[in-house]
Amino acid sequence: MTGKRYLALMLGVALAAGAPATATTTELSGADDMRARLELAEQRIAELEGSNSENWLNGRRTEEIKTLIREVLQDADTRASLVEGGSAGHNGSNFFLSSEDGGFLLMIGGHIQVRHIFNTRRDGTDEHESGFEVPRARLKFSGHIASPRLNYRVIVNLDREDNDGLFEEALISYEVIDGMTVWAGETKSPFLREELIDSAHQLAVERSLVNEVFTLGYVQGIGIDWYVDRGSSDMFRVRASFNDGIRSAETETDNDADLHIENDDTNDKAFNQDASDLAFTTRVDLRLLGTWEQAEDFTSWSGEDTSVVIGAAGHYEVAETGDTAANGKFLTWTVDASAECHGWNLYGAVVGLHSDEEDDTGIDRDYYGYVLQGGYQLVPDKLEPFLRWEVIDLSPVENTTQDEEINILTAGLNWYLNKHTAKITTDVVWSLNGIPSANDLGMSAHNLGLLGLLADDADRNDQVVFRMQFQLLF
Repeated sequence: MTGKRYLALMLGVALAAGAPATATTTELSGADDMRARLELAEQRIAELEGSNSENWLNGRRTEEIKTLIREVLQDADTRASLVEGGSAGHNGSNFFLSSEDGGFLLMIGGHIQVRHIFNTRRDGTDEHESGFEVPRARLKFSGHIASPRLNYRVIVNLDREDNDGLFEEALISYEVIDGMTVWAGETKSPFLREELIDSAHQLAVERSLVNEVFTLGYVQGIGIDWYVDRGSSDMFRVRASFNDGIRSAETETDNDADLHIENDDTNDKAFNQDASDLAFTTRVDLRLLGTWEQAEDFTSWSGEDTSVVIGAAGHYEVAETGDTAANGKFLTWTVDASAECHGWNLYGAVVGLHSDEEDDTGIDRDYYGYVLQGGYQLVPDKLEPFLRWEVIDLSPVENTTQDEEINILTAGLNWYLNKHTAKITTDVVWSLNGIPSANDLGMSAHNLGLLGLLADDADRNDQVVFRMQFQLLF
């Protein structure tokens, strides 16, 4: 064998030995076999060095080969040690760390949104506002401890503008039986479908104004999540929660004194700082066609079957007994439905809220909201134009100087670079009516600004917002 041929052989063996190892017994045995063959190759090198063959490598090249083989053997030992102690990598959605027996799992993901907003309106002073913002820069940690049934999830937002700390969600859950999970901690109340769908999976740049007015946001409490299988053609999902409600001292929902009851800027979420005696939320969804995974966004991807899901939810809350501000109670409800089929998607929802104040400090309210949106994959999995129309009826509100009804049209386009993992969304929001203050809407000024909308002066009735956003998930 000539020196060149032998060198090529040894390099091929070395590269094969350095290939990534996985956690299977067969592949570990293969690594041991490769190690044994390399040791035999070293012996062969020694024999050839002792010969007087004119075609053999010189001493310098021999040492280089020996050094390469030693490095490969050390790398193989390191990889085998990692495999024996657990595994790490990326599963297509998240980075993960896992124990060897699979009892412990940590998944790490992230979510970054960068957007530019241009708002134009006739307010008599500064008619145009524009700028860049990073509304969400999140890290997500989830997995299980000791058993796949005992799960946890923590979400932190590195761009929070309030004093609520970094975390948005902190949840512990346990699957009691197959399909039934109990949970405790801080998470979104199981109420509005649009709110429950992750912000990364929305059709437009941001959720609707209807959602922000009626959402319960994050709550602290306990709950149950139960998938009820009734055969191959339909399935129920029931979610119920006993929580501290919309008066939970969450900054992003503490604005309207009649429903939310502001505490102070410290946003203390201690048990004695919320302003509710009790709150209950229940949501029921019926999957008629498709899978539950399809219901986690509004988009109809190519290759997916038809999906149809309808749902309804209700929330009842009683304010803190003896509180001097708005010590009444309120009921809010919603009915919604979604469909996805061959690139088309359609979603609609109706929401109502009715408050009953027990003294003269607050206003009895009867709000109604309506949302209808749809989109179409013009180029499958690449280009998706969409439209949304929403209406909010504020007719019982007495202290607003704006119209009692708000009509908003949104039109836009999604450009999917890699589905939701990397996408660019551009849309135009046109409010045909003046936008009341956040306090009159019963929502936070932060969330109103998140939509790119600004409160109008009295008798102003036209506002247009241009939004563009780039999103990356990892």
